[in-house]
This record gives sequence, C-alpha cells and structure tokens, in this order.
Amino acid sequence: MNETFDEAHTIADSLLVAHPDRPEPPFYKATVLWRQGLNVRDGKKYDDQILAYLALSIERTEEQVRRHGDTAEMFLWFGNAYGLRTGLRMLRKEVFQGVVDGIEGRQYLDEAILMDPNLVDANFGIGLSDYILSRNPTILRAVQRLFSLPSGDRRSGIERLEIAIAEGHYNRIDALSARAYLDLYYEMDAIAARRRLVDLLNRYPNSLDYRIRYADTMLRLQMEHGEDLAQAMIDSTASIRRIAYQRKWQLFRWRELKLTFIQGVGHFLLGNRARARALLTAVAAHSRDNNNWLVGPAELILGKLADLTADRATAKEHYRRSERRDDVWGSHDEAKRFQIQAYTGQEPAGRPVDDEIRYPGRP
Repeated sequence: MNETFDEAHTIADSLLVAHPDRPEPPFYKATVLWRQGLNVRDGKKYDDQILAYLALSIERTEEQVRRHGDTAEMFLWFGNAYGLRTGLRMLRKEVFQGVVDGIEGRQYLDEAILMDPNLVDANFGIGLSDYILSRNPTILRAVQRLFSLPSGDRRSGIERLEIAIAEGHYNRIDALSARAYLDLYYEMDAIAARRRLVDLLNRYPNSLDYRIRYADTMLRLQMEHGEDLAQAMIDSTASIRRIAYQRKWQLFRWRELKLTFIQGVGHFLLGNRARARALLTAVAAHSRDNNNWLVGPAELILGKLADLTADRATAKEHYRRSERRDDVWGSHDEAKRFQIQAYTGQEPAGRPVDDEIRYPGRP
C-alpha cells in the first residue's frame, strides 16, 4: 500500500520460499505487481507475471483442498485470486474473461461465508461485486444478458465493505481504499472521500495512488463546494509529478492530462492568468477526443481568461466550444450566461455536483 515496492517484493519472495505449499505468497506477489503497474503507462508489462502468480495461487489452493478437503479459508483464497484476475481483465477490457473469473470468484466467496459466517474478509469481494453490479457499468452491459448477471445491491455492497473495514484481517485496507474510490467516483461524495483518503495517506504517505485520488478529491471540493483549495491543488499536483519523476515513472496520459487540468484550475483561481492559460490550452487541445470531459470546463475557463483581458470575440468562441462539450459542474449554463454578459472575475460559491460516473483512469 505504501508503494515501497523493492521491500514488498523482497518480502513476497521470502514468503514464496518459506511457504512453498500455501496460496498466500503467490497472491501477495501478484498484488505487489498489480499495484506497481496501476498508474504507469507501461503497467501492462507486469500482466504476464500477475497472471502466472495468480495461477500458482489457485493451483496451491486446489492442492490444499485435495489434501484437507473444502474449507472456508481456502475458498476465500480462491475468491481472492479470481477477484484480482477479474480486476486485471476488466482493466485490459477483456470483458468476457473478466466476467467468467468474476462469477467463479463470487461463487467461492459466497460459499466461504456460508461455511464460516465469521470469515469477514470475504465481505470485501462480495460487497465490491454487489456494489459494482448495482451501478450497471457500461463495460458490463454488453454481456449482462449473456451471463444473466444479477442486478447487484448497492446498500448491501456498502454494508459488507464496512464490515470488512471494521473487522477484516487480510482485506481491511483494500476495503477502505475501495470505499474511498466509490465515494469519490460513484457516490460523488467528495467530503466522505476526503475523510477516508486522509486516513489512508496518514497510514501510507508514500502512496502515489492515494495522492492522485486526493488531488481528484480536492478538485471536486473546490468546484462543487467552493472550498478554497487552489494552492493546495497546485502543491499536490507538483508533489505527484515530482515523486513520479524521482521514481522514473511515466504516468499514463489521462492521468497526466487531469493533473494539468487541476493545476490550471488552481492557477486560474489564484490569478496566475498566463500560467493558467498555458495549462488549460494544453487540455483544450485534446478536443478531437469526444469523450474527454475535461475539454468543456477548460474551454469555459479560457473564455473567462479572455474576458478578463477584454477580448470578447475570443471569449465567446471559447464559451461556444464549451457548450459543445460535456456539461460538467454547470459549465453549459455558465457558458451561455457569459456569452451574453462578460465574465468579471466573480466565481460562484459552489456548482452543481457532477453526477455522471466518469471512470478513474479514463475520460
């Protein structure tokens, strides 16, 4: 979780040697590789190793079952391995294989809970599955009928995740991370997400992933709740870029672009017009991508910047471009208003919550 990957790999390798028959060490090794590739452009290079270690974990679990019979503990490890493989498949848009793994993993976790209701760690995978299915994500709609997928249960999913957070052993922090991400990207509750991410960052200050999510959270709090976070956003994004550079990581392009947008918003709110214009022009240059929801808000702010220099023709053109893009945080209403009356520098105290589910890592 703290992204000290050299140390994590050393521990995983030593466990593989010390416990050659157990499923946990290869699962742990796969988890380290999974987290290592989450935010970087070349993350796919770890895929083959992740799949190999997960296959080894499943193989060892099967061997334990052959020796000792069915147990709730081994069904938990089946569920964990299939669950992580599901996540990787979905990330790579291998939907058919991901759903197959997801169904199998869910069956093992359900069976584990039936065998031992006190095995609280199984609630993490079950809860996450229930919640995601309840939101009917686009990536699953094409196969919904083919696999007769259940509709899920949002409330039950959240309750199970909370149980895993409060009482879990293996999956407690994973459940806490999941709740933070769900609060931010699905529930649109930036205040709750901040509370959880602050907790996670206090525990794992070296985590770039948590820093990235916290920067996303500050953007929401600034735009939707009117909190004065402009300098904090600039400092946070600069810190993320510095750490990535020190680690020789190339963040994937969407992440880089969103950091640029967050920086641009921060500089605009602090009155650093030239810097804001340069950053947001770079974001608006991605207009050929019709799915890029940052372009509309970027064009809106570029219009405001033009108005502040009394360039009404340029301002109106930016506002018209903003109207042609996604309506984010009430950007269409602002764009229409400022085509009639020039922007004077007064920002609203808050904006409408952006309730569109915009998946992390993609526009």
